[in-house]
Amino acid sequence: MTEEVPTRIELGGTAHNVIQAGHITGGVSMTSSPAGRLPVPQQLPPDIAQFTGRKDDLDRLDALLLERGPAGTGTVVVTALGGTAGVGKTALAVHWAHRVKHHFPDGVLYADLHGYDPHRPAEPAKVLDHFLHALDIRPVRFPEDPDGKATLYRSLMAERRTLVVLDNASDPAQVRPLIPGSPTCFVVVTSRSRLNGLEARDGARPIALGLMPVEDAITLLGEVVGHDRVDAEPRAARELVRLCDRLPLALRIAAQRVSADPAMRLAELVGDLSVERDRLDGLDAGDDETTAVRPVFSWSYHALPPAPQRVFRLLGVHDSPTITVETAAVLVDTTARLVRIELESLVAVHLLARTGPHYRFHDLVRVYARERAVLDEPDRFDAVWRLGAWRRYEWHRRAATINHELGDHWAAAINLRDAAEAILPYRHLDIAMECCREALTAFRDLGDPREAGRVMRSMAQAHARLGEHEEAVRHLRSALAQAREAGDNADIRAAEAGLDELLRDHAPESGSGATTGPFPGSRRHGPEATRPPGPGTSGPWPRPST
Repeated sequence: MTEEVPTRIELGGTAHNVIQAGHITGGVSMTSSPAGRLPVPQQLPPDIAQFTGRKDDLDRLDALLLERGPAGTGTVVVTALGGTAGVGKTALAVHWAHRVKHHFPDGVLYADLHGYDPHRPAEPAKVLDHFLHALDIRPVRFPEDPDGKATLYRSLMAERRTLVVLDNASDPAQVRPLIPGSPTCFVVVTSRSRLNGLEARDGARPIALGLMPVEDAITLLGEVVGHDRVDAEPRAARELVRLCDRLPLALRIAAQRVSADPAMRLAELVGDLSVERDRLDGLDAGDDETTAVRPVFSWSYHALPPAPQRVFRLLGVHDSPTITVETAAVLVDTTARLVRIELESLVAVHLLARTGPHYRFHDLVRVYARERAVLDEPDRFDAVWRLGAWRRYEWHRRAATINHELGDHWAAAINLRDAAEAILPYRHLDIAMECCREALTAFRDLGDPREAGRVMRSMAQAHARLGEHEEAVRHLRSALAQAREAGDNADIRAAEAGLDELLRDHAPESGSGATTGPFPGSRRHGPEATRPPGPGTSGPWPRPST
């Protein structure tokens, strides 16, 4: 027995809707198309001229489309294209959608959600109005509430074979109402954010766009300026690709400058862009903020909360594109645990990349971060001092390791002591104390009371800064005993000065100046008690020269 398939025939025109046929099986439904009915929506913007490369990413999108099946099975497939500003997310999504739109006979819906534009992001309800109108629903029939609009949208999309492209999304909440419920549809979302929530809850398939491969970038350059000009200056072409950070947006802007001036050589533009402080000025088309690198970066930056904005600026102080969590904590003057949270928020919007234990700026983003530091960050000068102290710590720490491996244990201990003293004035007292403990053990093993006493003074300083005054007093008394054992008058005066200050600041408020109680006073003994402090020993935490 042959299964009867219902047949739907839509008729238009004015010939009285007459149909002549032989033998027809199955049900027949004849509907007249109302006058003025909208065409099948084809809302894609024009394809990108001279689209180049991205073969692997196009293949991955094709594979997801094949996974969906010819009629759509299971659940709706949502693909999230992520990447830094200017990397070509929109170009890829639009180009691929043009390639495959023939697979979607019910049309293509497209919306720019303006998630990171300087203007207010598009509200999902407004986008639904736009889509419902494209699906031939009159505004008078639109539900008033956003949930009602989303429900009507999903009902209309049921069983339709439609491609939906949601460009420049800010977060999952902006996207979810726009996802159809039918597996016959396919959704592509682009965003500078990672959209983790969309992946976790809605099963979105992430595709992270990296920088263009060098050869693809050179091909793109040749497509715009002419391959003959690129072939004539191969070194300059490669350097231009490097200066543009292999970002398609930057490459197209630079290429258009050369293309517009037949007399300009690639080497001349390379010279203009080689001055870092002027590079972003040179990557500006001049008549459209969407075709300039600086404003595109600024939209991502200004969308951040104040805390990650500050971290972004202070990372710009660093003179290398690669940074560790510890160095970032020093720049920001916070703990490694807290700064890691802000670093990950920068990774989430692709202003920073993470590779293993390190974080890395793309070159042009680093230029922009330094620009923001100069313009907006009052703490940048102190951050440089903190960074210098941290580098001294790292140098001495490495030197201590080398000394130890070579068998020079005294030099290793000296470098451990100096590593601790480099960062004692700053926040990372736990690291300084670790170095002090290692150095103190080494000096005791070596029988060097003079250096052991100096390390104890450093440990007392750390305890005092932590508010652990009894521990600070205990270490200073031990330092004083070690200095007396070594017979070093300068160290004796330094330990006594530190004790006097601690005991004076924390003595009972009796008004008598007594130093009894939990912090009993120190008394000088011996002929050095009447001597004035020597050079470099006037403060409570002096460090005699070695």
